[in-house]
Amino acid sequence: MYAESSSVNLVVFIQIIFFIKFWLLTYQLSEMI
Repeated sequence: MYAESSSVNLVVFIQIIFFIKFWLLTYQLSEMI
């Protein structure tokens, strides 16, 4: 049970990091244009 919840939290954490990186990338591109 604990291992499953920790793995789910890890996936959510990775998805949040990817979302932030993608948002920052698009924000920088929009600023350059």
